[in-house]
Formats: sequence, structure tokens, C-alpha cells
Amino acid sequence: MNKTTDKPEMILALIDNLREEEKIPITQMTYGLCDSSQYAKVLRAKNRRFDKLIIDAFYQRLGKNLRNFECLLDADEYMLFEKREEFRDAFFKNDMEKAKAAAERCATLGICRRSRVHQQMALLFRVYLMMKEDKDSGEILRKAKEALELTIPEFKLAELDKYLYSEVELILLDIILKEEEKLKGVEKVYAFYEKVYRVFREDRYLDNEQIFRFAPMIYRLVRIKLDRLEFEAAGAVCDRMISGLIQDNKILYLTEFLECKGRAKAGMAKMETNKIPEIVEARAIKDALKKYYPEWSPETDIQIYWEFMILPTGEIVKQRRKNLGLSQEDLALDENEEICSVDTISRLENGSHKTSLAVEKQILSRLRMAPERFHREFITDDYSDVRKLKRIAEAQVVGDNTEAEKRLEVLEEAHNRTLYPSNEQCIMQRRACLNMERAQEFDVVIDELQKVMEMSLKNIPGENDEIGCYLFNTEFFVVEAITMIYRRMGDSDRFFRLCNNLLNDIKNIGRFDNTFYFRVITLGRMLAGEYGNRRMFDRSNEIAAENLVKCFKFNRLDMIDSFLYCLAWNENMDERKKNKDKRIELRAAFALADLEKKAKLKERIVKQCDLFYDKELLQDLHYELM
Repeated sequence: MNKTTDKPEMILALIDNLREEEKIPITQMTYGLCDSSQYAKVLRAKNRRFDKLIIDAFYQRLGKNLRNFECLLDADEYMLFEKREEFRDAFFKNDMEKAKAAAERCATLGICRRSRVHQQMALLFRVYLMMKEDKDSGEILRKAKEALELTIPEFKLAELDKYLYSEVELILLDIILKEEEKLKGVEKVYAFYEKVYRVFREDRYLDNEQIFRFAPMIYRLVRIKLDRLEFEAAGAVCDRMISGLIQDNKILYLTEFLECKGRAKAGMAKMETNKIPEIVEARAIKDALKKYYPEWSPETDIQIYWEFMILPTGEIVKQRRKNLGLSQEDLALDENEEICSVDTISRLENGSHKTSLAVEKQILSRLRMAPERFHREFITDDYSDVRKLKRIAEAQVVGDNTEAEKRLEVLEEAHNRTLYPSNEQCIMQRRACLNMERAQEFDVVIDELQKVMEMSLKNIPGENDEIGCYLFNTEFFVVEAITMIYRRMGDSDRFFRLCNNLLNDIKNIGRFDNTFYFRVITLGRMLAGEYGNRRMFDRSNEIAAENLVKCFKFNRLDMIDSFLYCLAWNENMDERKKNKDKRIELRAAFALADLEKKAKLKERIVKQCDLFYDKELLQDLHYELM
């Protein structure tokens, strides 16, 4: 048997490695989720594991997020996940009848009853529905407390800074504080909001993108401080939140904190608010975004808990087997030793069968895959490897390719990459992208990337640009890099076909938006621009507007200014509609580009103003034109 099948879950080993680094006792991390003795048993066992939501909660309580991990679910867990997705999708679209039906189904499935975390999620859905129906605050408060106490027994607001929190627990805490404020008034909850800010300021929650879970509670704290004329304190909190939201790539509540910072500055200087740059900036952004997502406001915001990178084990087994050129009979036999029957493989691939964990591990090991949840780029049970990946990305973001190369070599030397093809793919893909940034011979880089793909896929993009395979993240990054090279080479036709094929491939295999949401948005930005270049303005606008809503849905800041700029550019280039109606998008795009320090985008906007408008457009924002 492959040695990897004799180990406990890799993600659990990773979590325990991190827990020891953070010096957090097992009892504190597992409190309310499971018994510490049960955790220790599963950590030692090779044939036992926790449900996905419990793993999520462990990792989030340690202050990390799961957006960089892919998770394979068996038939039962995946069915429950699909029901949760049905609820979220219907709720987001305001289809309350469908949402109620999905929530009821989640609560009654047998798997939901086997852990408090599943029950908590089902109760959270009920709380969402009660809030949407404007139920009495007392009822909502009781139900939210009931849900939170499932995993934090005997929870006390006065001691809220003593607990560790998962994302779901933070959402419930936000709801509880909001309803307490409605029932008892601002002064009764002010001290609790101060405790929330104290929890946020702990280093534990500054490296996991959970700032957006704290944002609504801290926003209410800032508003109270402003009402109490504590301008300096309010401004300091706003500064911290604005920089944190931009760093974590979050759009929701960013404009609210900008406005509050402006109010704090106006209060300290005794100035009119309409002369404060932050307020002008915030209003420019809000005016544009309301056109595309008018439903959102801080007063009515209901935070949805999205789950990312969820994959059905059966579908993955089927696709990986085909990619490796194996028959079901080949997979059932491992080095002449029968793993399971061919019928078991068939039913597993059809999603109608749940195998034992031991058999599942053997099957996935035969396919050279991690048999559990794993980091999307580098499969490891050592958290220092995850940090090395992050440091490589940080160097690439600031354009320090020499430093990125050094850090890549450190990762390369520190880990055995031969166990899983995706690890070797990750190293080679990163190196190829560095070569692309150095503008080396593009055809050589494409050859390198093709070799990376051949490590796990047989049908890679070729002369006909056919993709048609189940792409994991590393593979997706590679195909995306190939697509970008064609763009830089000036081969717009090949770029256009590949970009369309990538998006269609995701849709055709039925993956949920939130599985590859960030890649879909990135491709959407490129594709909207290319349609605009081809003067297909209606299609370009459709893609840009659709992805603006996705940016809100998944709370992403970085692409919004590009989509707004695209919409404004299309309107001005389209002879049928040439007018100045898109001033609002251009103002917002410039304000966002300024916040994110995107100098090149600001330059393009200035040029567009020179072409279509006048400099007064940007002078209104109190900026000096470059």
C-alpha cells in the first residue's frame, strides 16, 4: 500500500501543526465542536476523519481561511453541500420559497444530525429567513443564540473576547449584537463592540481574510464613536479597517469606513463634510456600484457564509482516471492487488456510492492525488510550505522576480515534489510565469507550460484549443498562463478562443461559481476587454456587469475598477450610444484605482477624460492630474 494511505488526514495534520505553532490548547480549539479525546483519536487514526464543516471551524478558529484549499466530499457530504448551495443561491436571488425548501431539506437530512456544526448551519439558514421576513428582534435573537451555543456552550456576551471564532460563529455574533442593539439601545452594546474590536486586533485574525466578518460590527462601533464625538478614536479605527480591507481585497464596507473617516476628519477640523476628499471618494464609488448592485446597504446587510473549492469525489475519480488513461478495471487493481470491485468504482463515479475511507484513500493514491482536503497548489502537511508559497506570491505581486526566484528555490529544495504531480506542476508553473514576466522567448515558455500540463492531463490545449477536462487549480493556472502568453504575443484570436473555452469548460462540467469564482472573474475581466476591442460592445457590457455582481457576491475589490472602466470605455467607443452617461463609472474607477495605488489604470482614465470629457471630471475628486 502506498505510504500516503497509512497517514491520517493531511489537512488535520496541517491544522495540528499550526495549532502547536500558535500555542493553542486542543481543548480551546475544539471547544463545542468535538471532544478533545475524539480529536486526538482522529489525528492518530488513518481510517477516521471529521466532516468538512468541522475542519473548516478548526482552521478558522486558528485565524486562517479555507479559500486556498480544495476539498473532496463523499456522496453524502456532497449531497448536503449541494442543498446548502441551493439555499444560498435562492437566498441571494431573493427566491424565498426555494430558499425555505432548501433550508428544510438541509435540516432533515440524516447527515445533518450527526454533528453540532451541521445543525448550526441549518439554524443559521433559519435565522437568515427570519431576518429576511422582518421577524421580531426577540425571536431572531433567541434563535441566533441557540445556534451559537451549539458550538460555544454557555456563551456570554460579557466574555465574548475569551472565545475562538469560526466564520459562522462570527456571523452569528454579528446578528446577536445587531438585535441586542435594536432591543436595548446603543449604550447597552457599546462595550461589547469594543470587545469585538479587541478580538479583531489580535494577530490571530489578521492573516485570514476574516476582516470582512468583523467589518459590520466594527462599522457600528465607529458610528457610535462618531455620535459620541470621539473623532480621533473613530478615525484611527477607520484607518485600520480601510488598509485591512484593501489589503484583504474586500469591497463591502470599504466605502462606509471611508465616509466615517471623512466625518471624523471633518469633526476634528470643524469642516463641512462635502469638502473632505474621503467622503467625495466614497460617494463616487457608491453611486456607481448602486447601479449594478442596488440591493446592498449596511443597514440591511445579511452576511452569507459561502463555501469554496468543493469537489465531488466520484466526479474527480472519473475525470482523473480518464486523464491518466486508466480503465475502471485498471483502477480497481493496484499492482495486482484488488482495491475494490469494478462495480464499486462504477457506482463511486456515478455519485451513488460511498466507499470506506481506507478504500477511498487507496483509489485516490492510485490516481496520485491527496485523499482529502488539500492546498490547491501544493499538497503538504507542513504549514511552513504554505507560508513559503505565500512569500513567493508576495514577491511576484511587487514585481521582485529575483526574490521570487530565490523563494521558489527554497520551496523546491525543502519538499519532496515527486509524490504528487501537482507539486511539481506548481514549481514549474511558477518558474514559467517568472520567465514570462522577464519577457523571455514566449514559445519556449509555452513549451514549458505544456510539459507541466502533461504531468496529469492528456487532452491539453492544442491546435484546436480544446480543453474539456476537469481542471484543478494548478492546472487551471497553467492554462490561464498559456492564454495570457498568447495575448502578450499579440495572437488575439488564439487568446479569445482559449479564454472563451476556459469559461465554457467550467460551465459545462457543472461546477459552482464559488468553486472557481476568482478565476472566473479574472477571465471575465480579460474577455470583456477583448469583446470591447472587437467592438462587440453589448457582449462586453454584459460580461462586465455580470462580473461586477460576482465581485459583490464574493466580496472582491481588485477587479471592480477594471469592470467600471470597461463599461465607461465601451459607451464612449460605441457610436450608437456615445454620450457622457458613463461619467459615474469613470469617477468610481479612478477613486478605486487611487485607493489601490493602481497608477497605470489612473493614467488610462486620465487619457480617456482628455478624449471624451474634460479635466473638471477628475478635479471634482480633489486630485491633481498627473
